Amino acid sequence: MKNLNYLFDKLFRESQSLFNKGKICQTHLIWEKIWKYGDEEARKNIKGFIQLSGGLLNNSYGKQQAAEYLMIKAKENIKGAGRVAGGLDMASVIKQIDDFITLNHQGINCSQSVNISL
Repeated sequence: MKNLNYLFDKLFRESQSLFNKGKICQTHLIWEKIWKYGDEEARKNIKGFIQLSGGLLNNSYGKQQAAEYLMIKAKENIKGAGRVAGGLDMASVIKQIDDFITLNHQGINCSQSVNISL
């Protein structure tokens, strides 16, 4: 179990850096690896982040409804996530997601208006 936690932390830190550089697709793939190979705790902790990156990818493809749906699910699951590597400011992440959802719901192109960072 300790090795899995170390691997989760290492991969999450790497993906956090990629995410903040706007490399959402690469980040999404790393988070999916954590899901695929992780234990139940890792899956619970990463689920919302997979949905977050999926929402941003859908938004970039012009699929605003799918993006909004995934962002709502991401928010719920990130709130319920336990230990997350890197000491994330979870309140800030949730607020950024809320801002994205609000603007997206108003029909504003969120890729131009909201920069979500971890």
